[in-house]
Amino acid sequence: MAGACAVAFALLAMFVPPTDSAQAASTCTGWQSTITPPSTIRVLRTGTGQSVTVEFRRYVRTVMASEWGPDHPVAALSAGAVAIKQYGWYYAMHWRGGRDAVGRCYDVVDTTVDQVYNPARPIAPIYGAVVDATWRWSLRKGTQFFLTGYRAGDGTCGSQQDGWHLMQMNASRCAARQGESAETILRRYYGADVSLIIPGFNDITGDGVGDAAAIITDPTSGAIVASLLTTDPRMPPPAIASAPASPSPVVAPAGPAPSAGLDASAAAPTAPPTSTTASANDQTGTPLAVLGDSILVGRATADVNGDGRLDLVQLLRAPDGTLTVQVMRSTGSGFAQAVTWWSSGPATVPPAATVPPADPASPAIPTTSPPIGPVPSTTTLITGDFNGDGRGDVGIVETFAASAPGTTPVVAPSTRLLVLRSTGTRLATPVAWWEAAVDLGGSRFLAGDVTGDGRADLIVLHQRAGEPITTALVARSTNLSSLLPLRTFGTVAAPIDALIPLVGDVDRSGRDDLILGVRTGTDQLAIDVLLATPDATFVTETWWTSATPFSWTSTKLAAADLNGDGRADIAAYVDTGVAGTTPGASATPGDGAIPGTGAIPGTGASPGMGTSVDRFLSTGSSFVESPWATIPTLDWGTLQAF
Repeated sequence: MAGACAVAFALLAMFVPPTDSAQAASTCTGWQSTITPPSTIRVLRTGTGQSVTVEFRRYVRTVMASEWGPDHPVAALSAGAVAIKQYGWYYAMHWRGGRDAVGRCYDVVDTTVDQVYNPARPIAPIYGAVVDATWRWSLRKGTQFFLTGYRAGDGTCGSQQDGWHLMQMNASRCAARQGESAETILRRYYGADVSLIIPGFNDITGDGVGDAAAIITDPTSGAIVASLLTTDPRMPPPAIASAPASPSPVVAPAGPAPSAGLDASAAAPTAPPTSTTASANDQTGTPLAVLGDSILVGRATADVNGDGRLDLVQLLRAPDGTLTVQVMRSTGSGFAQAVTWWSSGPATVPPAATVPPADPASPAIPTTSPPIGPVPSTTTLITGDFNGDGRGDVGIVETFAASAPGTTPVVAPSTRLLVLRSTGTRLATPVAWWEAAVDLGGSRFLAGDVTGDGRADLIVLHQRAGEPITTALVARSTNLSSLLPLRTFGTVAAPIDALIPLVGDVDRSGRDDLILGVRTGTDQLAIDVLLATPDATFVTETWWTSATPFSWTSTKLAAADLNGDGRADIAAYVDTGVAGTTPGASATPGDGAIPGTGAIPGTGASPGMGTSVDRFLSTGSSFVESPWATIPTLDWGTLQAF
């Protein structure tokens, strides 16, 4: 039943669907993973009375075509794709005993007994797009993988919310009238505390598992190359040998690892496959970019073209003040050479502008902004999907100090976020999404979806005046191309220069958490986590400490889902050369970059060569550390970890 009609389940009116438990005693498809969707599903074709095996992605697309009209808003269609997929997935795991006339088993029926599966229906491109975009998504109530029902609904946003059924017409109204994202719709109808699991955070190669990358800048030539640490079996043989790193005892619970892909929340994390270290580009050939006489303002990763692979983004400042955003797209085995996606005029602060059109096919968007306004005191690059369209955008945070008395122009203290929306091939004209009448120079800025609505929020780490306490503030993103005012989410008992901040969903709540590498004692690394909660706060917990020396100064951190279980883990690049003397590994570059080199003050730059990589795998309540690889030729002193 396409369009306005959704599947009508043959369920009792008061029936509450069961949640995930042990696998059924006997099975049909017998799928076991709640992280990876099944490859096939058995479907009873009622017209013939026979059951058939159907490729699962094809099944989901066909049900979409049979149950949902293509003109629904993309957010509603995306939520519907998740509901359809998880419904079939659930019964591919939990067989109800169905057999066809000749005794062959089936998981689902092709009618409204389950979901309408009509292969004769044409599959519109939008169906394939939303199914592919949400293919890795799954839902939990607590830790349980549950049956996702859905019905037609009465067309009123907010009505008929029973916690177990997505209302099709209601969801479309919520998306069309209130601009709600797929994530918001799913939580509205399945419960505000539902967790949205999306494995593969920081996936660079496109295999569904997170990777780690080291970006190295030659201090003499300014040439930029990259080294990729991945478990993707499709990668070519390693260009740099891997070997066990020195172990470091950990104060963290340990236990037997679950079977790969199983949803075992209380168990120790699944270890990644044997690591492969491969060159992300030909380090003896053409570099990704050359800085020349430009200053590196910042680097970050983002999926700017929406292909499911993280790209590398950098912001440069030329001697005349021109800002340039370069993108090095992921090729699946490394990064392509840098391409300019946006450039400002000399000494410019891009003005607030009309929100650019959302359709990439709309009239050409200029890639150059005219010079205007005062020059900011500091400029910071951040990246995130600010508008929830599935493509990573660029954010530029500018702080302005008050002008000295009697000088012109008169500048009031302020901080603002400019968003450069990605069209998939370029960046749109910068638009001011948020501004506060306070100079937040000296703060640290990050982007992350701490509210779980599919849109990146602005995170600000700001040290209290005269106290060794850092406050975490968040300006939440809205569906109106803007952010709400800053509000305090949490605090950490450490000064800001003793923190290495990262963002990632460590507990599979569907909300990004704040991960902090904290310098304790004389120079000891500890890892604190500020867990994002449904009530828009952070809860601060210590997730890892070491019983033996583990130098904070000699460590650079990156966050990635290294074992594909949907939790953010940490890759720690450790200096195995001569220890650096400058504390503050992985500091955000900002405007402190050294011209022409890309070297960042406060990165513990070392004259020694050699780097080891440790992994910190999340269990959902702590990190378990183990050695991962040794890369003798990787210069720790000039690398940035991503």
